[in-house]
Amino acid sequence: MVALAGCSEQPEKDASSKAQQPSEAADAHDGSVKVSDAWVKAADPADSDMTAVFASLTYAGDAQESVRITGARCDAADMCMLHEVVTENGKSTMREAEGGFTLKAGESFMLEPGGPHIMLMGLTKPLAAGESIALTLEIEGMDDVDFTAIVKDFAGAEENYDDMGSDDGQ
Repeated sequence: MVALAGCSEQPEKDASSKAQQPSEAADAHDGSVKVSDAWVKAADPADSDMTAVFASLTYAGDAQESVRITGARCDAADMCMLHEVVTENGKSTMREAEGGFTLKAGESFMLEPGGPHIMLMGLTKPLAAGESIALTLEIEGMDDVDFTAIVKDFAGAEENYDDMGSDDGQ
């Protein structure tokens, strides 16, 4: 089994679960994607080489438009994947979000524990609470969006996922 830190349960609604500082987002043009309240679950590669990033995403385009987030990059991990959590046969399973995430104009799209998120795999260094890491969202047909996520301690999301990247459940 592979233990993945950071994939479900909402953090408690207290001061420690809110970002301590706003995320920075590139403002390429009026139709840009904004990232706010970005945070990443603290992790140490000695314990687990995976963690997840959460945030609120908003697309400021025309009312009839939408954009698609197709990927993410981060120097703190060897690989970043867009993940979703789905329920099949009464069991919640995390998997790669095929086709990415679609953001409708004017609506918030939440990357959150237990829902869509950015999975960081193959951490290249420990991520300690209070630090910040730089990330980039890849957006179809638009400029990439750079943002910063603050690292936080988070006791939730300690599930084990038995089918991440393997056919035999190991």
